[in-house]
Amino acid sequence: MKKLIKINGYTLIINKYYLLIIICFLSCGKRKEGTSDTKIKKLENLNEIYQKDRFTEKGKVLAYNLRDEALKQKNDKYTGLSYYYMGLDLSFTYPEYIANKDSTLYYFLLAKQYSKKAGDKKGEMMSDYQMAKIYTWEGNLGLTLNLIKPLLKSAEDSNDSVMIIQINKLLSKIYLLLNNPDEAYRRADEGYKALKKAPDYNAYNADLFELVFEKGSSLYYKKEYNKSLSYCDTLQGFFQKNISSNPNQVIYYQYILDELKIINLIETEKLNHAIILINQLKIYQDKYPALKEINLTNWNFLNAKYYFKLRKYSKTLEYLDFSLSDNLFKQLNIVDYINIYELKADTYAAQNNYAAATSTKKELNQYLDSINKINFIDQINNLRNIENIEKLIIENQNNKEKLYYTNFIISLLSIIGILLLLTFYIINRNLKELKSKNKQIFRQYKNLDKYTATLHDVEHNYDSQNLNSTDQILFEKIETYLQSSKLFLNPEITREALALELGTNREYLIKTIHKYTGKTFKEYINDKRLEYSRHLLSYSKDLSIDDIYILCGFSSKKKYFHLFENKYNLTPKELRDIAAESEIETD
Repeated sequence: MKKLIKINGYTLIINKYYLLIIICFLSCGKRKEGTSDTKIKKLENLNEIYQKDRFTEKGKVLAYNLRDEALKQKNDKYTGLSYYYMGLDLSFTYPEYIANKDSTLYYFLLAKQYSKKAGDKKGEMMSDYQMAKIYTWEGNLGLTLNLIKPLLKSAEDSNDSVMIIQINKLLSKIYLLLNNPDEAYRRADEGYKALKKAPDYNAYNADLFELVFEKGSSLYYKKEYNKSLSYCDTLQGFFQKNISSNPNQVIYYQYILDELKIINLIETEKLNHAIILINQLKIYQDKYPALKEINLTNWNFLNAKYYFKLRKYSKTLEYLDFSLSDNLFKQLNIVDYINIYELKADTYAAQNNYAAATSTKKELNQYLDSINKINFIDQINNLRNIENIEKLIIENQNNKEKLYYTNFIISLLSIIGILLLLTFYIINRNLKELKSKNKQIFRQYKNLDKYTATLHDVEHNYDSQNLNSTDQILFEKIETYLQSSKLFLNPEITREALALELGTNREYLIKTIHKYTGKTFKEYINDKRLEYSRHLLSYSKDLSIDDIYILCGFSSKKKYFHLFENKYNLTPKELRDIAAESEIETD
């Protein structure tokens, strides 16, 4: 008789489907692992393309493409690098920064946050450097120094020649603005020495130009005009070497170099050469409006210096008034603005207008006081802005993480839901199959009952002499006696009592039962009881299950249920329900 597997059958079928799902997930995982190198390669390629085209409009688009791909891959290092590029593209020169002031600091703060998250110390340092550069342009020199000095120490500790060069270059600008030309020259020289030691020295042409330019500017403020001019001549040679692939940068460098030349030419009384270059700057301004916007005040001051040397004081004052009307210049170029006031006072003195000269000196002192207050307020406001931006960045990142986890949970719940539906479908289908098979088994048992009854009738009329052996004769006697006497229903039945009834001994009885059934005496008796209980469950509706297990000789309901399920793979109740359904179908 074939047994139907029920619970284990469910498990087997369900596991088969689950196994397919798990294999699919693992395959996806392997596929992702297999493509991780490809994804990194894609980011590296985008970075390389950006480096080639960074000074073009295409380069700016590539920075955004790199950002989008890095965010898609959740690669914090390249996300930080892309935001760094985006900030850099908006602030390569001061005119470009002025046009994009609102976005620049935000991008560099984002770059720092993502670099920190990725553990990219170099990325953090680069972002801090660019923010320090912005604070310098804003005139917040105290804030800049607080940020830049620890940054220089970190660069020196890590022997990062690139950052050492950049930081010293920026410090040189800061000390010039603080009217400390000696320290400015020293810092520019430190950067120049670091650059000379760099392994890829030729890649730093732009930095070399800026460092030499800072040294030349420092010499001017130290009143070493001829030496400063010699630096200008050296720098002019750089334009024969294509110092930058960015045309705007080349124009800007030429413009500021000409400014430095002019101021030195004026101080050395080379006025004819100076006026030629002043007029050349005007041509640059007309051709490139961005240069005019930020450098017009310097141009007016150069004209004022030129006319002062010519003793044309009215013209000098006219150009100085133009310079003093630029409020942005007041905050940004403090040293030059002091020079404008001093030149104005000197002009009044040259006109013997000492009252106006004294008044101008007072205005200068008031201006210096106001600058200190403005710088303090600006530094506080900048710190607040940075704090607010960092809060927004953190909030944005937290929102992204919440969204990611929300989507993850939704996806996980969706998968669980699908698995539950699949499980429900499989269980429901298997229940139907099990119900059908159970009915088939029940019919087989009914047929077996009929066959057994017929077999007993035949055996009753069968001549025992036709049996082959005494063992077989004894086994048939056991079967017949138990069938007729129902002695197996007696919970107190023993091997000795049955052997005595059959006129044999206990050992022979046990040996014969095991020979023909493969069971022990106890298993054999329990099997008879189970068969009888099945018969009662199928045909005696008036008897309860509790009545049946007691009537069949079982002392424990728990043991009865356990043995019954092991034999038929059904509970007594399930078998009774199937019997009832089969009877209805037959009717």
